[in-house]
Amino acid sequence: MFCDNQPCPELFGEMEMVKSQSACTRRYLSSSELDGLPEGESFWIRARVQQSRVKGNTVFLVLRLQGVTVQAALFKSDSVTKDMIRFCGSIPRESVVDVQGGKVAATVTSCKVTTYEVHVQRIYCVSRAAPALPLLLEDAARPSEARDNVSVEQRADADSEQREVVVNLETRLNERVLDLRSPSHNSIMRIQSHVGQAFRNFLAARGFVEIHTPKLQGGSSCEGGAAVFPLDYFGSKAWLAQSPQLHKQMAVMSGFERVMEVGPVFRAESSHTSRHLCEFVGLDFEMEISESYAEAMDIVEGFVVTLLEELYHSQPLSSHVDEVAKQYPCKRLRCRHEAVDLLNDRGCTNEDGSKDLSTQLERLLGEIVAEKHETDFFFITDFPSGVRPFYSMPSSSDPSSSNSFDAYLRGQEICSGAQRIHDSSLLVESLKSRGIDPSSMQPYINSFKYGGSPHAGAGLGLERLTMTILGLDNIRLASMFPRDPKRLSP
Repeated sequence: MFCDNQPCPELFGEMEMVKSQSACTRRYLSSSELDGLPEGESFWIRARVQQSRVKGNTVFLVLRLQGVTVQAALFKSDSVTKDMIRFCGSIPRESVVDVQGGKVAATVTSCKVTTYEVHVQRIYCVSRAAPALPLLLEDAARPSEARDNVSVEQRADADSEQREVVVNLETRLNERVLDLRSPSHNSIMRIQSHVGQAFRNFLAARGFVEIHTPKLQGGSSCEGGAAVFPLDYFGSKAWLAQSPQLHKQMAVMSGFERVMEVGPVFRAESSHTSRHLCEFVGLDFEMEISESYAEAMDIVEGFVVTLLEELYHSQPLSSHVDEVAKQYPCKRLRCRHEAVDLLNDRGCTNEDGSKDLSTQLERLLGEIVAEKHETDFFFITDFPSGVRPFYSMPSSSDPSSSNSFDAYLRGQEICSGAQRIHDSSLLVESLKSRGIDPSSMQPYINSFKYGGSPHAGAGLGLERLTMTILGLDNIRLASMFPRDPKRLSP
């Protein structure tokens, strides 16, 4: 497994490229296993070299495994030669290494592990990184007010003559693989993973069945509107799905009383904002209701409150939230989950007179609610029918209003939902009133002709929910490989 021209291959050297030549007989410890290991016991770890520093006859390495950094040290001795020290000091940053060593109690200030260091007995380079990296992790982890520029820049430190490298958003996204290795961005993705899993767990525990609806849709299964990506489907016209809305309703009509889906959603909107993507992950559910769409609101409320409890009060999730806050400072959310509408009391309206909420009004409402009710989570209900989709059930008391709701965190909309129309005749009327030809959606309409059950549902965006909980300033930071009107790579 070692190159022939390397000295002392039993102690250090370059490993031959791993090509599954043999079964693994060496056991590598994870960072959590390493913490529980007693001193004096030899072990193996596979890690990345984050930094190396040679000081005379000593070399210190910062090793990173599973997002945790630990200090490793080599001191010249009969077994640790000068060549071995030079070899360790020459390993480029981000290279992958195998290290055999032992734990020794120490006070360390430069790593996440602060109570011990690893004294290296053997070290082998598994994969050598390029000597010049397009960005360094310590730069990518530095808070910056210049994230919207288009290149890596430098700015003067206010307290010294040194200049700090600022890695802006465009550079981060171009070099996303490296950027995601930084502690806060790695934690963002781990938190996002839990958000999706928590959604599944919460709904599954309440009788929801996970479904998978098609993302290739024809005219009879498209919600309509211009915000769709067209494509050729064997000579016919098709679109990428805007949402699973119609199919999840049809699933409820098929005898699945409660359904949920976690899957991709596509929106062909040329929106160059900090909270819009052309492709995102939707967290959707649909359910039969007994009397009121408030039953769906209860599901949203329960999920959000449970999720925040898990993120803030369980490990390692809480540590990941703290890690993100180091680079993106943000107060933790408060939840008293009330439905309120306070803008009229402040005399706040849209300049164009429309009844829907602008982004500015949404944020203002969030500030008012936080100030008056000491909560960052609330609902707005009963939106005008004209600003809701055609399948929204009109209010029994006012047909110009709909049985609908949006949920907000920090003044940002994170969820939209409503009771749906379950009567085929009323659905046809609604389609015609919007100028949509009912015949183009006949299979969908037919699903309500065989006894349509009252139902409601909602949809959340995984990236937007993650962004809002963590107080990030751009949704692209909450997307592993974001897609927007200008980005289709990497």
